[in-house]
Amino acid sequence: MAALESVFAQTLKPVEVFVVDDCSPKFDIFEIMRPLEGRVRVLRNEKNSAVGHSRNHAVRHAIGDYVAFLDDDDTWKPNKLERQIAGMGDAHMSLCGLERIPDATFKVWDINHVHLGMLKCGNPYCPPSGFICRRSLFDTVQFDETLRYGEDWDFLIRAAGLGPIPYIAEPLFNYQMPSQSGTSMVNEIKQLEPTQLQVRYDATDKHRAFLGEYHYNLRIATSTLAFISGRRQRMKFIRHAINKAGVVPTLHALANGAMRTARKRIGANPRM
Repeated sequence: MAALESVFAQTLKPVEVFVVDDCSPKFDIFEIMRPLEGRVRVLRNEKNSAVGHSRNHAVRHAIGDYVAFLDDDDTWKPNKLERQIAGMGDAHMSLCGLERIPDATFKVWDINHVHLGMLKCGNPYCPPSGFICRRSLFDTVQFDETLRYGEDWDFLIRAAGLGPIPYIAEPLFNYQMPSQSGTSMVNEIKQLEPTQLQVRYDATDKHRAFLGEYHYNLRIATSTLAFISGRRQRMKFIRHAINKAGVVPTLHALANGAMRTARKRIGANPRM
């Protein structure tokens, strides 16, 4: 409910609020949302689907000029919608910085726009809880419902192909860091064996021509070696990365991972 309360607390009030249930067998979403009847509209997917389907499902029912997304474990700062729409100008969409919860560190890039070429490194800029788009963008670009992972990066590549995306360099939402236990996409990735990693490569394969061979192989290596520091059989993943991507991209990915780990241990909280 915290996510919804942060929506209701916006200084720029939303025209409509949708809650999309991905056909969960664990609870009755209509019963849970009954106290908010009249304030939210509940949509339920016919079957459990990739997250992109849930987002597209809501957009298809939206009537407002803008659409924004919020994962159920994140929350918006009160001025999130107001600041992003004010800074969007004539662009198709806008991104923003974030505050990580519970460690209260910030991820705010010192940039004004995200350009297409900047996305060859993936999407380090903003997860979907920071996206706000003109509804008309979805006449051209939708979330790819075939992608299990990387659907946000894929969406941004295609949106940035239409023009630079404004970035509001402020932490306008709270991003909930995944817990070590429980269900989350991060924990799901940690359980994958090398032979199961093709679902992690699908978005990269889709954009191979855009990336070029070196960045393509670096993305493959990076996806293979995600969370390598916590793996029990690290060499199995390293060998798989070398076989898939080559030695140099694998070494590059390992070095990048080591630098990220070092920054976390230092506890630095810089503007990026």
